[in-house]
Amino acid sequence: MLPDLDYTLNTAAVQPGYVPVTKQVRIGTAPVTEDTALTVALSCIAPGYRASLSGTTETFDNGAPAGWAITNTDPGFPGFEHEPGWTFGNPGAAPTRQEARAPSPSWTPTTTAGTTCRRPP
Repeated sequence: MLPDLDYTLNTAAVQPGYVPVTKQVRIGTAPVTEDTALTVALSCIAPGYRASLSGTTETFDNGAPAGWAITNTDPGFPGFEHEPGWTFGNPGAAPTRQEARAPSPSWTPTTTAGTTCRRPP
């Protein structure tokens, strides 16, 4: 390698589940050591890691669960159309996926959705 130049180091794990890292390193006339740490991806499939869920979860199979509060507020932005509310269901037609989404699938860049969906305390 030529001295006094910047080099790009691309580091990726052999095993899946880690986020690749790209670094710029300047090589001078003396030896250089550069440590690089890879983080575990959110998919959590790296060897030795697994997702651990705690607390409660909600599948939204039948819309908002009993006791949940949906509040819609029009923020009143000029030039924007207010489309309140949440949609529940399976918009992508996945075999087992249910979800809650705000704003609705008909949202456009000129739509506002002042809305919250809160579980009971």
